[in-house]
Amino acid sequence: MPIDPRRIEVPDPVTVRALQALSAAQKWELANQMVIQARESIGFIVRAARPHWSDAEVQTEVARRMGCGTA
Repeated sequence: MPIDPRRIEVPDPVTVRALQALSAAQKWELANQMVIQARESIGFIVRAARPHWSDAEVQTEVARRMGCGTA
């Protein structure tokens, strides 16, 4: 599928400057927190859709949806 340049969002210059000012460690921590938040959000969605599933089943599904394959 080709990329449609009309559909690409351009970051706000203030946001760009703030991200550029972060150290590598701070960027890594920010990315890690985003992954944790995504994992938790997907977990809530899966648990709401399948309340009878065990924790292990939910974790396996979260890993699958995040592209990790296994928990």
